[in-house]
Amino acid sequence: MKKLNIILVLLLSLLISCKEAPKEKPKSTPTVELDEVTSTYTLRIAKKREVTLDNQIGVQPIPKLLALSDKVLVFHFDPQSSSTQRMFCDAYSHRLKRLWRKVISIGQGPGDVSRRIKFFQFHDTVYALDTGNYHLSLFDCDMNYKKMSKLKGVSHYDFLMGDGQGKGKGDR
Repeated sequence: MKKLNIILVLLLSLLISCKEAPKEKPKSTPTVELDEVTSTYTLRIAKKREVTLDNQIGVQPIPKLLALSDKVLVFHFDPQSSSTQRMFCDAYSHRLKRLWRKVISIGQGPGDVSRRIKFFQFHDTVYALDTGNYHLSLFDCDMNYKKMSKLKGVSHYDFLMGDGQGKGKGDR
């Protein structure tokens, strides 16, 4: 209670001793008047193209997209069973014409992924950060497997904030 009284007295003394700062005259700034643009433009948003993924309603996790300079990669899982054993990578042109499909196995070996995966692209390499298997897999832009690194306790935040080697916070 004594400490609270001391703090209260100090605050009151500071409040009483504070003086109001002298008011400065506001600097005059030039005023610019703009005419309101009143012309009407009709804007209509219309769907021109769409892609339908086979049997993807209710499939978890939801499809993932990765836009590259020359194509769009769509990663989605096999909807045939609840125990998904493969992931598909469909490549589409920017006009949404299907180019190819790759099948990536769900597992723990080189080139395999888990359901907890994030994709990033840097230069000509697609990085697959697999927080389920603690792998960082590298693919070329056509999803051909290059190599894999085993990581310890990694999350997608470490990949974004760290040095790209899965050592975002400290040395693991």
